[in-house]
Amino acid sequence: MGNKEIVPATHQEIDEYFKTEAFTISKSCNVDKLQTNISDLAMYVGGQKLLEELWSSKKATFGDILNKKEFCRRGVPDSIRRKLFLMHFDLEPLKCQVAYKAAYDGTNEEEIEILQEDKPSQPFLVNHCLNEAGERNLEIIVHLLHKQKFIEYSPILINTISILLIYLPVEEAYCVVQKMMEESSKLIGKSKSKKMMRWYFSFTKTDYFHTLSAFIMSYIATTKFKKRSILIHLQSIGYDLNELLDEMFKYFFQSYLKIDYVIDIFTFYYLEGIKVLFRFAYATLKVHKKRIKDIVDPTKFKDQFLKFAKDKTEWDYLHERAFKYKLTHNHYDITKTDEVILQEEREEYKIVSDFLPNVKECPSEILSLKQFYRLWMMLPEYCQIRVPDQIYSGNNDGFSLSTLYAKCNAYHKAMSVKFVFLIIKTVEGDIFGGFIDNVIYKSVTKFYGSSECFLFSFNEDKSSKIKKATSDPEESKDSKDSKEEEEKLEQICVGGMDYFAMGSGGDGPAIYLNESLQEGQTNCSDTFGNERLTSNKSHKFCVQNIEVILI
Repeated sequence: MGNKEIVPATHQEIDEYFKTEAFTISKSCNVDKLQTNISDLAMYVGGQKLLEELWSSKKATFGDILNKKEFCRRGVPDSIRRKLFLMHFDLEPLKCQVAYKAAYDGTNEEEIEILQEDKPSQPFLVNHCLNEAGERNLEIIVHLLHKQKFIEYSPILINTISILLIYLPVEEAYCVVQKMMEESSKLIGKSKSKKMMRWYFSFTKTDYFHTLSAFIMSYIATTKFKKRSILIHLQSIGYDLNELLDEMFKYFFQSYLKIDYVIDIFTFYYLEGIKVLFRFAYATLKVHKKRIKDIVDPTKFKDQFLKFAKDKTEWDYLHERAFKYKLTHNHYDITKTDEVILQEEREEYKIVSDFLPNVKECPSEILSLKQFYRLWMMLPEYCQIRVPDQIYSGNNDGFSLSTLYAKCNAYHKAMSVKFVFLIIKTVEGDIFGGFIDNVIYKSVTKFYGSSECFLFSFNEDKSSKIKKATSDPEESKDSKDSKEEEEKLEQICVGGMDYFAMGSGGDGPAIYLNESLQEGQTNCSDTFGNERLTSNKSHKFCVQNIEVILI
């Protein structure tokens, strides 16, 4: 804003400011709630006046200004946010109304009534500034988008809509998000474009957690010659950094920052893509580094961090740190994957060792700590910063599939997505199992799990083997057998009333457990392309112990 100082607005100026078209045209914004969540109303409104002067002083066209990200990073006045959101995708209000009406007319009133009653998006909304009509409009937009595209998991999408509805009528918000989805689908589907991180949101749980993993790797890569003291501290107290980042991303910082900060971050994100979230997640951690390291109780970490992040964050310092964060494509390459077989002497060992779980005792009764560490290194990177915890043991809780389901059920529908290791030891001494990117639950005939899932086994010489699903739909889409390959890949786990299984096809499931969890089978499945997991290659086995480790 140049060298001009902000002159705080008067009460009358504040009142008049929030009655302008910028906040009334959407008819979805709860203005009182918005004002309550702004850091400093007088300074905010005064700062908006300077921003308007700055933008009006530019002789270039509006379109030219939007292409200059350095200028836009100085701030965008509320009065032109609506114009910015529409022009970025060459949208016009009238065409948006026609497109929304066409989509809405395909929805019956019964569906709308159910949405109003159930409000399925509510769990993902935190500190939003929508009125009752805005909440209804959000549910309708989400519903219409789900009818057009398969969306398995995309929490950022919901909060994107909630922020857009502050400034845009429902018709325009719908069309803007539709364009963002189209852009994301196009960019995230290509390796080169995906690596640029210009897309907005992913649509599967796997891609969402790959995004979190990419942030962690960017943090490691840009601080590898330093001590990474925040990460080390959180590990030392046993707090899951992944959970913190998950909340920052999926709630779009609304739990952690004042709404005026969130709106500016959203505007940068809208113009530059998801890597903006990397910048501000990094900056939020860095500006509160000392306070973070003062917290030693992991059970109090979240509440304490939320409080000082919300109350103590200064925008100018946060903004400065965010855009000084040196991001290169190598630092946030979401397309990178680890080798699936652990190599103890790999060059990146020092980096990878940052992800070893900080546990005093092995969380597994079956594995030694060394074996558990080897297994941990096979996890996708976005899981490796989590804190493992045993939630079921046959020896301690009883050998019963219904008990295993009950123990896991508390985590199945939790807001924070969890994963598990299923670990089996046979009476013959064989140790094997699987990683599942979900919590085990009763699904009867519906398979769950993704290509991230894998099998593992420990041989007599204590070496480990890992076997992931054998095909990738992207690689086989031109094949005559692509449909069969995709179906095979999807048949990862199924939880029946009286059995649990991983894999299918071939001779049968790679792992099959009966209702008592005392007997099972292992087969050469098509899903994993695996050999039998028992050392003697026997088809059947008897269970000595079985456990579930929550990740």
